[in-house]
Amino acid sequence: MILEHFELRQITGLADFEALKGPFNDYRAFYGLVDTEQAAGFLKARMEAGDTLILAAESTTTGALVGFAQVYYSFSSLRLAPFWVLNDLFVEEAYRGQGVGEQLLAELKTRAEAQGVCGIMLDTAMDNARAQSLYRKMGFLANEASSYMYWFSKSE
Repeated sequence: MILEHFELRQITGLADFEALKGPFNDYRAFYGLVDTEQAAGFLKARMEAGDTLILAAESTTTGALVGFAQVYYSFSSLRLAPFWVLNDLFVEEAYRGQGVGEQLLAELKTRAEAQGVCGIMLDTAMDNARAQSLYRKMGFLANEASSYMYWFSKSE
């Protein structure tokens, strides 16, 4: 574990995109996905289209990004309001346990409330107890009344 001070900031431009590519690839590698060129193209397209909010934790010592959270914008027909889908939350292994994930989630919640977002939805692996514990600690509740279902096209 590397004890590090960090600050949060929003990822915005091309320079930020370059800095985020490494942690984004590390995040995907955690799930066994290593198509770095396709991943970079996807990430860049999302940023250019403006359909994502990405917050990063940046080391105040090295300037390296040590973690990030990415939400995609959506809407709730039932609540008649925008909501966010927390699609990615990742902290580099050496920096876990230092509150990086907590601070990223706290900042997302603060921004969501300030922007009139009715909630943040997420999905995590059933066996990812560490992530589930973090989400519960940060006030996220499991929805016992529904089941998430997925459909993937044949090209997946």
